[in-house]
Amino acid sequence: MKQTRTVIIADDDEDIRKMIGRALKGSSYSVAAEASNGLDLVTLCEEKQPDIVIADIQMPVIDGVEAARQILEADLSRCVIMLTSYDDASYVQASIDAGVIEYLTKPIDLDSLIPTMDGALEKSRELYQKRKELNKLVRRKKSQNLLDTAKLLLMADRSMSEDEAYLFLKNIGKRRKISLEEASRIVIGKMRKTE
Repeated sequence: MKQTRTVIIADDDEDIRKMIGRALKGSSYSVAAEASNGLDLVTLCEEKQPDIVIADIQMPVIDGVEAARQILEADLSRCVIMLTSYDDASYVQASIDAGVIEYLTKPIDLDSLIPTMDGALEKSRELYQKRKELNKLVRRKKSQNLLDTAKLLLMADRSMSEDEAYLFLKNIGKRRKISLEEASRIVIGKMRKTE
């Protein structure tokens, strides 16, 4: 049996919310809540942490684009699908910039609803993995920059070779039971104080 995934539907038109809810009955998606404006949508996402959000682009209080941006920046849902009856490039670009993964146009083709949701969740998984890999590379680069800076400072101040500076940092890490990155931070901090 498929795992049930939670959905929040946001549209100022109650009929559209109900229609989407009915279309999801019997599927692997369960409606966790409905919102009629963007502010309520963000609040509900804070409470429910849904797998997916379906939001109208035009809503009162906060529009769908701004709500999507807040939801995705705060990691309150895995992905957002935007509902729109507008064929305007500025709306599309603003939505993409906010992190929206997929679109459904009104009137909604209910046969494409679940495949669109499945596809959006798959894309969000792929993006999550790519972000994770990028963050790992960024952390590794920062760590390498710290190590290189510490080695250069030791080489200049103590006339060490690069290998000697590396071993010096490694020994600090071993003695204090800290990472090479943290040992580099300590050395950089101490050496810059004495400059």
